[in-house]
Amino acid sequence: MSTKPKRTNNTQRRKILDALGGKAKDEVLAEGIDEIECSFMRRTEYSQVLPDWNTTAQKSGRYHGSRFWSVKGFGVNRWPVVARIQVDWEGLLEKGMTELDIFKGCVAYLNKIPPRKKFQRRQRRKPYGTLSYEPVQQLSFKKDAQGTPFIEAIMMTDQRRNRNFWGEGVKL
Repeated sequence: MSTKPKRTNNTQRRKILDALGGKAKDEVLAEGIDEIECSFMRRTEYSQVLPDWNTTAQKSGRYHGSRFWSVKGFGVNRWPVVARIQVDWEGLLEKGMTELDIFKGCVAYLNKIPPRKKFQRRQRRKPYGTLSYEPVQQLSFKKDAQGTPFIEAIMMTDQRRNRNFWGEGVKL
């Protein structure tokens, strides 16, 4: 007799999630990181070249066009995104946090699932997919012309097309 592994049904999945406290797997992995409240800076599609062109259409970032061959799953289930994260990094650095800890805390905050609306049954999805900071850590801590501090970073997401980012990820 061959022993096949049992498939888990929905009730078993619910029991596993209840044992985890109702948290998804990636939320359990990110528990050790303190979340830092932050937000993406909204930008136009060609904001670097034409800052005054079509200022009404704004999104949170854009898909990166370069090939990151060192990233496992690039072009298949992971795509790079370039975004600006608005956070008061100066105050956090004074408190003794490192730049990488600030960035990890922001990614953990942005990965949170928004709360359900009143009378909504289904749980909402993550607005940006699952963002990760591991393989690509190109960070620059800057201020814009008005003096607003932000982090410009390349992150990885698990969604090839997302309405919050300009363009789409490269498919291999």
